[in-house]
Amino acid sequence: MPLPESPKSILLIRLSAIGDNVFATSLIQPLKDRYPDAKLYWLTQKESVGLIKNNPHIEEVIEFPKKRFRKLSKTNQWGRFLGEWNQFKNQLKDYEFDLAIDMQGLLKSGWVAKASGAKYRVGLGSKEGSQYLMHQVVPRRLDDMDINAEYRDLALALGLKVGNFPMQLLFSPEQQKTTESFLALNGLQDGFIAAIPFTTRPQKHWFEDYWSTLIPQLHEKTGKRVLILGGPKDDASAKRIIGPISNTESYMDLTGEHCLSIADAASLIGHADLSIGMDTGMTHMSIAQQRPTIALFGSTVPYLNTRTPRTQVIYRKMDCSPCRRHPTCNGAFTCLRSITPAEVLETAIKLLA
Repeated sequence: MPLPESPKSILLIRLSAIGDNVFATSLIQPLKDRYPDAKLYWLTQKESVGLIKNNPHIEEVIEFPKKRFRKLSKTNQWGRFLGEWNQFKNQLKDYEFDLAIDMQGLLKSGWVAKASGAKYRVGLGSKEGSQYLMHQVVPRRLDDMDINAEYRDLALALGLKVGNFPMQLLFSPEQQKTTESFLALNGLQDGFIAAIPFTTRPQKHWFEDYWSTLIPQLHEKTGKRVLILGGPKDDASAKRIIGPISNTESYMDLTGEHCLSIADAASLIGHADLSIGMDTGMTHMSIAQQRPTIALFGSTVPYLNTRTPRTQVIYRKMDCSPCRRHPTCNGAFTCLRSITPAEVLETAIKLLA
């Protein structure tokens, strides 16, 4: 079956993670350029909805009820699970999709693509059996150091013109007013630095004692307050970071009960003079918005080509690099330990200049 020449309705599927939803926004403009009359729909989990919904080329963001399905399966309520899955499937079929693009390539996302009833389904690096649910599978390269290279490959396989292939993070006027009010309320109109210390895996974390050293030095050298961004579960780590810092005016802790929504954090990052973080969603939000960014890489393949001079990637390649999810250093994480606060501070001052 050939790829539809003039699809009227296209479903883009990227359930998780937040960073990959940011990367995948690069596909929106090329798709709209190729199919100007097509309606584009984006299907993702709740946490990423706010990053996509204000893009004028997206007709609607469809939320995948992951927590609801997980709760029903864990409590063995299979009858209700099946009923709600069928309801969700029927909801998708009502859109009459001509093309579904599974940008995740896992079995769960593949089943969503299949359930959508799309006439043609394309998967990116489809595995776990999802490849058998696709009409076309685009191979995924795992060692490319060009930012969002896999989505560029997908675009090229779809016959799209990619150009510079920029990511798109757009915010509503209401969101922008909320951010401006936050900055005014906290006296941050003259600028600030965003610190992004938290990720999903320990082998991607820069060390807490390094953050404790760097944050007051950043404030001393630049006069700018450092905003520590994280989620509701990052408060314990944040407290360990700020514990040794004597100057409480040098930082602002936005984790735990003080954490921002993903959309609020993304909008705030768009106003930062500089963001410093690891291979994680909020760091990619900074790069997407062309803000000065320092990205610290350890266990994962670094995006050495970010296509913006405002981003500096610091990376130490070891014999074991990249170990991804299987570190062999017994928790030493030498690749990240070798990146010192002094080096990051020097890089920060150069970027701010």
